[in-house]
Amino acid sequence: EKSGFAEGTPIVTGAGDQNSAAVGAGLVDNGCISISMGTAGNANAYIDRPFRDPKGKIMVVNHAIYGKWQLEGHQAGAAGVYRWFRDEIGRYEKYIALKNNKNVYELLNKLIEDTPAGSRGLIFLPFLASAAAPRWNPDARGVLAGLAFAHDRGCLARAFIEGITLEMKDILKSLSTSGINLENVIIQGGSTKSKIWNQIQSDMYNLPVKTLKFTDAAVMGAAIMAGVGSGIFTRKLDLTIKSPTNDPVRMYLKEIGKVRLLT
Repeated sequence: EKSGFAEGTPIVTGAGDQNSAAVGAGLVDNGCISISMGTAGNANAYIDRPFRDPKGKIMVVNHAIYGKWQLEGHQAGAAGVYRWFRDEIGRYEKYIALKNNKNVYELLNKLIEDTPAGSRGLIFLPFLASAAAPRWNPDARGVLAGLAFAHDRGCLARAFIEGITLEMKDILKSLSTSGINLENVIIQGGSTKSKIWNQIQSDMYNLPVKTLKFTDAAVMGAAIMAGVGSGIFTRKLDLTIKSPTNDPVRMYLKEIGKVRLLT
């Protein structure tokens, strides 16, 4: 009576945010990987048995499906780092967007699109909130390396996106070296509204990536669990696929080597 629910209303147990997002992104088979670029970042992999990373780089947690598991690689700062760029360095774009009733990210995306892969040699380490997986270094801080007069605002914007994505690539490498097959990669979160960032992720990982039509996988996962628990529905994922393009892939392979030297 106190709850206000009608008698017989089904109550379905939910899950944590990343566990719910795994369901919403369709991580229900081996080889399924999801990548989330929110304030922080996360790479999740479905596994059907408990597993401990021998190098201690990746966490293992329960999957929302009973008896299943997932590996998680946590990134301390992802799209939140890019938001810092928007607020502190992209103030001009914010002003122009406000004045013309536009989305500031559309203006920043145009800067990035007009800048070549590799940001003309500018490298950014996105450790504004320290480094989580796979480095686990609380003393790590952000770095802009190689800055020269040849660089402009587009180079800065693209270097931030590339640096954030390169850190996620390191997390994926840790998953791969743990024995996870990276064959079905789904990217999610607000960052997927940016087509250029989606393409950069595909190029950087050198893998086709899929985006969800409904970007908030955690909300979708909670709805799926409620619906399945109530016996209301099953569901099918609606996906859009981005594939890597050759020239940026070659450029990013060179950039990865430079980042290794800096970290």
